[in-house]
Amino acid sequence: MKKVLIVQSQKCLHRTLVSQIIAVTSLTVHIARSLEEAEELMVDNAYFLMLLDMDLPFTTKDEIITFMDENQTPVIIMADVIDSELKGKLQRNLVVEYVVKESLEVIRYIVKSIHRIYKNRSTKVLVVDDSDSDRTLMSMMARQQLYQVYEAKDGEEALRILKTDAQIKIIVADIHMPKMDGIALLKYIRESKLQNELAILGVSSDKESLMRFLQLGANEFVAKPFSKVEFVTRLNHLSDVYDQIKELDELSSMDYLTQLRSRKFFFEEATPYIYNAYKSKKEFAVAMIDIDNFKQINDTHGHSVGDIVLQRLAKILHDSLKGSDIVARYGGEEFCVLLRDTDRESSYKVFENLREKIEKEVIRIVAIPRGKEISFTVSIGVSTEVKYSLEKMLTRADVMLYEAKKTGKNKVLTTPVFELEEVV
Repeated sequence: MKKVLIVQSQKCLHRTLVSQIIAVTSLTVHIARSLEEAEELMVDNAYFLMLLDMDLPFTTKDEIITFMDENQTPVIIMADVIDSELKGKLQRNLVVEYVVKESLEVIRYIVKSIHRIYKNRSTKVLVVDDSDSDRTLMSMMARQQLYQVYEAKDGEEALRILKTDAQIKIIVADIHMPKMDGIALLKYIRESKLQNELAILGVSSDKESLMRFLQLGANEFVAKPFSKVEFVTRLNHLSDVYDQIKELDELSSMDYLTQLRSRKFFFEEATPYIYNAYKSKKEFAVAMIDIDNFKQINDTHGHSVGDIVLQRLAKILHDSLKGSDIVARYGGEEFCVLLRDTDRESSYKVFENLREKIEKEVIRIVAIPRGKEISFTVSIGVSTEVKYSLEKMLTRADVMLYEAKKTGKNKVLTTPVFELEEVV
């Protein structure tokens, strides 16, 4: 359900809103200029959010509120003026937030809110507080932002929930609780989860404890008593920062040209797997793949064609290997692969099939005058003698790659085909 309904009568405003929403998000936007049009659209469509103007012509605010209550769709309210009387009427679970139409900056804020609220639907928040009333209040405010909310009465219950659901992204925790308090919960979590892996928002009336909470690894805090605006703003800010860090991590783990994983990611993921596989005596394979005569391709056709060759090889590798394997660009024209849970014979078949597929691949280069078809081959060195470190496995694979290059290229060589000295 990726649809937003805008109920707004001013053409200039809703055109601006639609263009901005489409530019920032991948959401579908429908427009209604009256409550009647909105009712008709809602018969055939399901909307995750409605942007509702309180200043519709020939319509009272009470009629708009009745419409909102009857349709039970989360709402962002827009109005020329929001006085205390209207604020009181808008204190409903389905009102995500309300904004005053006072400048173009408000439109940017609304679009940002819509984008965040859509993401919130897949974000899990755990609220931990021994006070039933406080826990219920914070959970309600989080649900109004469309977060998936779980509740726990103390730290011990929170840990049980975390063990069953690793997708929880944010914990809102009171500091003073029986059994296991917020400080003990925080210490336990930070033994295995960093701040960019699981965000923690501390809640307390004791400001000194809140400062200690931050020092021990909390991401943010809010002091009791707090307003809805303050709590929601801090929660949403925490979610936004978490997403930004995650996006930066994703960028650093990807190779821009080939869209494969980066060398950094390969080492981070493969290192612990290999160590654990070595201890449990699991079989696996590590391979180094190198494009034959790549310098000649660049010198003859130019670096832009060389980039196309790299991209085509990356696509073949990505499409041919199973999702649990790790494929990365090692650097230049070299790629590295970790095949999980496979023996020497099986891994050889996988890479031989890859080599044959690559050899048959034909690339038509339109940029070359009158067009030209080019092909390329690869040499592959595979290490299947399980060692306790990634570096050892890569060194062995590199030795096999060198042998493949030296003995004719366009081939797969797997240890222990040759008698190799122990690589230290």
